[in-house]
Amino acid sequence: MNSEKFSLKLVCPFDHSELNLHEDVLTCSKCQREYKISGRIPIMFDLNLLQEEERKKEEMEIFDNLSSYKDFMNRAYLKALKEDTLNSLLNFNLQDKDILEIGAGISLFAEKLSEKNHLVLTDINETLLKQNLQNCDLVVADAENLPFPDKSFDFICLVGVLHHLPHQAKGIKELKRVLKENGKIFISEPTRWSVNLIYYLGRKLFILLFGKEFVRKLVGCGTPDEAFLDTAELKKTFSVEFNIKVRKISPIRLLPVKFFDNISFVPKLNRFLEKLPLFRNIGAIAQITIEPKK
Repeated sequence: MNSEKFSLKLVCPFDHSELNLHEDVLTCSKCQREYKISGRIPIMFDLNLLQEEERKKEEMEIFDNLSSYKDFMNRAYLKALKEDTLNSLLNFNLQDKDILEIGAGISLFAEKLSEKNHLVLTDINETLLKQNLQNCDLVVADAENLPFPDKSFDFICLVGVLHHLPHQAKGIKELKRVLKENGKIFISEPTRWSVNLIYYLGRKLFILLFGKEFVRKLVGCGTPDEAFLDTAELKKTFSVEFNIKVRKISPIRLLPVKFFDNISFVPKLNRFLEKLPLFRNIGAIAQITIEPKK
């Protein structure tokens, strides 16, 4: 489906068939599912199926709280990660590329990535997506069912997204499907074998003892039901045709609770520790680059 409303092609996220546009509703030519358009934003998932996906529904509702989301993203630790991630993205020297950022929320990178490229931002939450720049295409979409044709993008980035997915394998396969033949992927994810494992086990215990609502209020934003990146699935999907490079950063990570919001010395300490071989491989964050083998 191409129309004056959009500068990108969309397909049905479930069977990848053509869409027909009529009065701000997109209809799949094959399965007849309908997708509404809210302003300039297509809502590309099936609300009936979403009711059965409790975790996804929870993600949508939690991030409707803009003030909570912004407070969370302004924490010293996350601001430092944003700076490091942006520098890594700029190293790709992207120009005249079709770029997709999945799970963008209020994108931290859109301003730079859209300067010389065509940028598409997706998120499962419409409230967050509406806050983004006007010079990007915005699509409300589920990362496990992307509404784009095969081989659509030169570059795909996901920052802190995959560990939120209930079915990571589906999301990882979708990355490969919509990536162009010579395309590249950048992924940033919390690592398992680091201080994160202590937080993960502690969170499970607190949920068991006090319930999810208590843990959610303690954290301030986000869903407690998360898992680590499925590295086995990532290697299974990409290792044959692609090189996978991993850079670990941020050996020290403070507890993700409001109490630590304004502690600013940790990012400086992390930058020092990242230079030491002893700490280099125990970083709490993995920056993963996937690119075609030459």
